[in-house]
Amino acid sequence: MKWLIAEDEMIEREGLKKMIGDRFPHLEVIGEATTGKEAVELADTLQPDLITMDIKMPGMNGIEAVQHIKKKHPHVRIIMMTAYDEFDYAREVMREGVKEYLLKPTKKKELIATFERVIKEIEEDLEMEKSQQQTFIQSDWVQAYFTERMLENYPEEIASFFPHQETQGCAWMVQLDTPNEEKHAWIREAVEEKAHGLVGPFIGSVFPVWIFAFKEEDLGTEFSRLNPWVRSLLNRFESTFHEKASIGIGSLVRDPNDLIHSYHEATLALTVARERKGYALYQEAKNNLNLDDIDLSLVEKNIYESVRNGSRKVAIQQFEHLWAMLEEKNEDRQERCRQMVQAIYGMTRELGFHHLQQNDIPPPGTSDKAWRLWTMDHIMQVTETIHSYKTVTSKDAISQAEEWIQEHYHESITLEQVAEYIALNPYYFSKLFKERFQQTFIDYVTQVRLTKAKQYLSTTEKPLKEICSLVGYKDPNYFSRVFKKKEGVSPTSYRHQQAMLK
Repeated sequence: MKWLIAEDEMIEREGLKKMIGDRFPHLEVIGEATTGKEAVELADTLQPDLITMDIKMPGMNGIEAVQHIKKKHPHVRIIMMTAYDEFDYAREVMREGVKEYLLKPTKKKELIATFERVIKEIEEDLEMEKSQQQTFIQSDWVQAYFTERMLENYPEEIASFFPHQETQGCAWMVQLDTPNEEKHAWIREAVEEKAHGLVGPFIGSVFPVWIFAFKEEDLGTEFSRLNPWVRSLLNRFESTFHEKASIGIGSLVRDPNDLIHSYHEATLALTVARERKGYALYQEAKNNLNLDDIDLSLVEKNIYESVRNGSRKVAIQQFEHLWAMLEEKNEDRQERCRQMVQAIYGMTRELGFHHLQQNDIPPPGTSDKAWRLWTMDHIMQVTETIHSYKTVTSKDAISQAEEWIQEHYHESITLEQVAEYIALNPYYFSKLFKERFQQTFIDYVTQVRLTKAKQYLSTTEKPLKEICSLVGYKDPNYFSRVFKKKEGVSPTSYRHQQAMLK
């Protein structure tokens, strides 16, 4: 953990390092600043986790330095230290988000207690960041797994992230009528409450879920315990968001290499689940699947349209759907793949992408699995080329996205919705967005909403439920949990704190 000391008196710096270094050996002093300006520069260069700042500094004082630092590094923890026992100073630094204010000379016991509190907060932040990184890896892993990129070599380095990972489970496909990140996060939390599993990202209005086992005991060979849980989950979802969700559930598999089959089954079961406006287990629903009535040409049309738009994830999802249907109908999948790839490259020539060339057709005797991967490779190659062409002006597009979010934060917002507005591929937009703002799309939208919420809490007497709605949240309880997680206090406590500062 990195510590920057901003103090112009050398004796004070050495004494502080001695007292704190003995008690917190893992706290590393990475820099010492003797002026406010130097503290700002070192904060930019060294990126500390914690700064101790004297208010009375030569030139730029400590309060001015904190203002500059907090603009660029809002999450850094700062402990203010001063010999001035004046409320105006305390109020000034509290407005900048500084929670700890110590008077010199400071008793060792009080100093240690303050550092313990701040270090605990930093460790909690680091743990949360680690959890977010794990969620990101989980999403990418699920997505890659469902496209069979990891079925050949089960990745031990990624498996280590999931201590409860089992070699049995089942796939879900979840569809929402009006998808957004709040609902996606709600379902992820609901899954994590009851089971060991992974929740993947949206592919259009659909996202995959991989259930390993219940937390109380093994999932077992029957789904009898799954039925009441899923029913309860859907009822709570409807009660919270006033809309229904649909879940297709594939068969239980005991080998990770069979996951793709459970995924295919979940995709098909989702067809029945949508009709029921509820959930459907493949084993129970397969007799109701009249696949002859499903227009395969319509699914193929969706694939071509997704490729034309450069929407790789949607194109792959539609192809997976088609493959499952062909498998169920026992049709010649290899010939269908050959015709599809030929048609895709014919379309690219019409669009002017003459440099794209189709690879050689797999030789006779090639397995269905190899044909499937060959087709997916072509789909991804073409869609990536098209979406790259469409994003030449991506910087302007990201600025448009930022403006759109600022104007529509009070509405339900999804990454796919914003990507569609600026005509970018969702996957590519997500990457560009994170590169520009150094945070995920979800975190950015949450930050905008909470900033607006804090303004309402500080300057108005509006009820919490109304503020929740004004900043884009439907569930006050969920809003309060997010607010406390990000700000460290509940909305009500924050309002009381701000009232005391006035």
